[in-house]
Amino acid sequence: ASRSPGSPGAVAAPTQASAPGRQPHAAWQSRVSAECYTSHQGIDYRGFVNVTARGVPCQRWTADAPHESKFKTDGYSQRGIGNHNYCRAPGTWSYCAWCYTMEPLLEWDCCDVGMPADTCVWNPSPPPPPSLPPLAPPPHGLP
Repeated sequence: ASRSPGSPGAVAAPTQASAPGRQPHAAWQSRVSAECYTSHQGIDYRGFVNVTARGVPCQRWTADAPHESKFKTDGYSQRGIGNHNYCRAPGTWSYCAWCYTMEPLLEWDCCDVGMPADTCVWNPSPPPPPSLPPLAPPPHGLP
């Protein structure tokens, strides 16, 4: 029997330390990239991790094999679901970024996407606002 993320008996979310080569937590606090997210549940994660914390490859969200996807692009694109196999947290009940797996006996699993940041700075940064000319003094007689 398979379990949905957040259901009773579901596996606890992995920690950042479970993946080799991860940066220390302090480095993630100011990380500048698409991998940056701020929600402890991972709902705003839009990075490119496509394997689970156990190293199992992720299934494309638009595919129905080996597991039927309950999250299709229609209705979930705002949650990052699309024709890709990147880890996401599309449900309001998700407690980790996860994916359906390519392993027939493991429907879904959490992904190690690192720790959430306090804030994210997107790269490239938007251009600075245009500089405005100084305000002219008010006409004579007006405060």
